[in-house]
Amino acid sequence: MQIAMTGGQYRTVDGAIRERLAEHLAEIDRLRAISPLRRAILPPGTVHELDALASRIDAALGRGPGLDVLTELDEVVPRIEAVLSRADEEAARMRARSREVPLPPAPKPFPFGQLSTLSVERPFRDQLRDAKEVTKYGVGMLARLEHAGTELVLVARGRARSTLIPSERNICCLLRASGPRGPAIDVEHRSLFRCIVPSRDAVAIEPGFDGRFQVKGNAPVARALLDATARECLLAMRYDFRMLTVGDGLIDLAWWRPFPYTGFLPEAAVSIVTSIASRLYAA
Repeated sequence: MQIAMTGGQYRTVDGAIRERLAEHLAEIDRLRAISPLRRAILPPGTVHELDALASRIDAALGRGPGLDVLTELDEVVPRIEAVLSRADEEAARMRARSREVPLPPAPKPFPFGQLSTLSVERPFRDQLRDAKEVTKYGVGMLARLEHAGTELVLVARGRARSTLIPSERNICCLLRASGPRGPAIDVEHRSLFRCIVPSRDAVAIEPGFDGRFQVKGNAPVARALLDATARECLLAMRYDFRMLTVGDGLIDLAWWRPFPYTGFLPEAAVSIVTSIASRLYAA
């Protein structure tokens, strides 16, 4: 049997090979530990290279310990280190991009006829006194806020039918934050039709949540962003909720608020948007 001497002790070649393989496992584990969110914000070319290296490593390790496997890993692991280093730099560059939030389109008057526009200026200013900026924005109002280090923009517009019945009046609100670019996801109410005939491209999240909402888009990213806390907040807003979209560097959450003008900015809405933004930037 061949033997090797290290530190005054003899060991078999098989033992030496296993020890060298164990040294490589740290970098291999780093490769396997890349989160779905990190993959979502990396360029496709980098993701494909990481997947190719992972497949090559799995094929090599599947052959069992041996000199040929060790030789191949000695070649592959430095490439892993180089690609992961480049991926870290690319992710840091994405996080370091300007977090200036692009403003949504200014609210416009409703068409003449059945719908009219209510002024929300006074209650909006009264309820958002702590905002960094509060100003008129088209026929609505805009506020710039900051929460947990996340820059937010809130836009609200009053909506009423040509009647004095309070139940026919409500407010359309949109909360926006910026985020790294990546695969998009969309969340909307599950209609009665979709409850009976589910959409084939809908993403399954959790049975209780799926009964209320329909999610489309990148499945791993949707499941990572819509954790238990986010789902609980969305369920708390389910009667006012309109839509949630994440993608193209933006996070938009829209909802209705009933007349009179109470609670323009629910805590659940702030929690949803800021948690998604922080998760994306931390990926």
